Amino acid sequence: MKYLSGVLFYFFISIQFTYTQSGSQLIFQDDSVAGNGKLILSGLEKEDFEALKELKPKVLQFQEFFPIYIGNSLPDKEESLLPVSGTYILENNTIRFMPRFPFLVNKKYYTCFYPNRFRTLIQHQEFETEEKLVDLVFLPQSNLDNLFPEVTNVYPSIAEIPQNQLRFYIHFSKKMLTGHSLQHINLYNQNGELEENAFLNLDPELWDPSGKRLTIWFDPGRIKRDLSPNLEYGVPLEIGRQYTLEVSSNFKDTQGNLLSNSFKKTFVVKTPDRSSPKSENWEISHPQPHSKSSLSIIFNE
Repeated sequence: MKYLSGVLFYFFISIQFTYTQSGSQLIFQDDSVAGNGKLILSGLEKEDFEALKELKPKVLQFQEFFPIYIGNSLPDKEESLLPVSGTYILENNTIRFMPRFPFLVNKKYYTCFYPNRFRTLIQHQEFETEEKLVDLVFLPQSNLDNLFPEVTNVYPSIAEIPQNQLRFYIHFSKKMLTGHSLQHINLYNQNGELEENAFLNLDPELWDPSGKRLTIWFDPGRIKRDLSPNLEYGVPLEIGRQYTLEVSSNFKDTQGNLLSNSFKKTFVVKTPDRSSPKSENWEISHPQPHSKSSLSIIFNE
């Protein structure tokens, strides 16, 4: 395997880090508009790369020889700070690291590559020298477009919802920062009191591929009858009471822009809906033959 001497690079917008010697490269690519960033290590010896692919290492094994940390240097004790969570992808003789959540703008990150730890993994033997192949500090920056995100819709959009409503769909105008959503989404009762733990804290959060639609769940265990959470804590919503769903203006998009305003949706809780959908109740409007009219189906629910 070829060796690289340690080098420090800083990243600025529209520039990518590149370390080169004997055909090997370490590159940090950042797309500030999309909110994505990735590290790419290329130039490994083909036989080493194939051995790594054959091994099918877990994330923890990748982190042994190719960790990424928040900060501008290696922690005094590596075990004192967990590496950045993400996925390592083996593709076209490269190791690509994709963070689970977008890299934070204007926040320094440190990464290094250990050749001997890598060789220990693929060759199943110990190498005494603790040599670092590459040292890299990068500082993602964002080209802010100054367009503040907004909540465009919340579904269900009706003013009355059944007591056994399971979820809300919150639509945003821009791709939002993930991993902290419930810090900025709250439910208040008609007295203005916060309903604690109203929503299920899911990990990972339920975002659509565009990063613009978030699905939040009430605890199904409290809604479904005769389950332990239902019997112990009761249902999250009480019939006849008014509630307000609030999305805080502190919610950020992937560029760091805050919501233009807090969003509030007020609704009243009605009796549970336990009726199955019936197709005979649908209203279907068929287009005329040979026309370009649409097929219209009204579900009435």
